[in-house]
Amino acid sequence: MRHTRCPPHTTSGASFGIEHAVVLAQHLATADVGDALAKYDVERRARLAWIREGAEAVRDQVAGGGDYAEVMEAFILGALEQGPQ
Repeated sequence: MRHTRCPPHTTSGASFGIEHAVVLAQHLATADVGDALAKYDVERRARLAWIREGAEAVRDQVAGGGDYAEVMEAFILGALEQGPQ
């Protein structure tokens, strides 16, 4: 899987490493290796795209003059309300 890069302000480096491991283990527990990897790939790409879109929105809002703390607070609260994609 080619890693979809997320901007550093999402603080997602270690978090995604742990999340990737858990998701992969879950898929490996219920499918053969080939099927597990295929399911993992689809699921992780969707999750990372969702985070990246949010991070890009934060970047654009801050670049447009938004207060970083307020913009990040709204991003984090919105992500918590919506939950993982």
